[in-house]
Amino acid sequence: MNNYLICANDSITLNEHIKNILDKNNEFNNVEINKYDLEINSLSDALEDLNTYGLFSNKKIVEIINFDKITIEDNKKELNELIKYLEKKIEDNLLFIVINKIDNRKKIYTTLKKLTNYIDNEINVVDIIKKELTNYKIDNSSINLLIEYCNNDINKIKNECNKLKNYKYKEKIITIDDIKQVVSKVHVEDSNVTFSLIRELSNKNIKECLKIYKELKLANIDDLSIIGLIASQLRILYQVKELENKSINDISSILDEKAYRIQKTKENLYMFDKKELLNLIIELEEIDYRIKTTTCNSSLLIEEFIMNI
Repeated sequence: MNNYLICANDSITLNEHIKNILDKNNEFNNVEINKYDLEINSLSDALEDLNTYGLFSNKKIVEIINFDKITIEDNKKELNELIKYLEKKIEDNLLFIVINKIDNRKKIYTTLKKLTNYIDNEINVVDIIKKELTNYKIDNSSINLLIEYCNNDINKIKNECNKLKNYKYKEKIITIDDIKQVVSKVHVEDSNVTFSLIRELSNKNIKECLKIYKELKLANIDDLSIIGLIASQLRILYQVKELENKSINDISSILDEKAYRIQKTKENLYMFDKKELLNLIIELEEIDYRIKTTTCNSSLLIEEFIMNI
């Protein structure tokens, strides 16, 4: 069976799995991998590729990543086509379906596990750190701090372990103070912090809003950029609210935004009405103008904005 379902949440481990599979399938040597990111591409694009014969080779490798980011409701037709494809067991194609985390409560995943070679990659981060730091002494408190500083990012953990080994190559003992001294702390995880800030703003959770704002500042994001992040998400909220009766994929296409961002935005639609959103966007534009044209305290303006929600 040349179909694989791989649960992996870091690129290093995923690439290692794919390399091992390719090493066992010599007939796919030198075949280019066609990659489809379902945060950008549609599942139908990948299916079309799988069902199209190549002009120069009868062998094909297709890798579908972020499979768990699509919604079942908006992709019923495509998911049914995928299942039909898997049932055919086409030997000339090698298919990798990659997910970050499997949800066994959903029927689609139990079906996929039956029709593919399932590679469960629930990573034990502590074991990885101990392996990376072989011959070095490190206690559990230090390990936990390292995980926290790296935000559970396996790639970053491995990189920081190398830095720590070079830093303590003589003593071979790594402490909490060493981690604080050497490891670069991750404060922000992409747009998820912005989503969290918008959610807390709508709930009028001032304390949590100010905490998130300080995290953004600690990540060296300036106030104008923070205003831009908030305003951008409020605009998307307003646009999605206008189109909320359409499917996620349709809205994604109309707004030229990733389906994942539309999905996350839809989760927050109930929090604001359109008039309120417009007023907040206008207020942020005024703050932006004042910061650019006066010597006012930008942090104070943003904190006042949060306090007045």
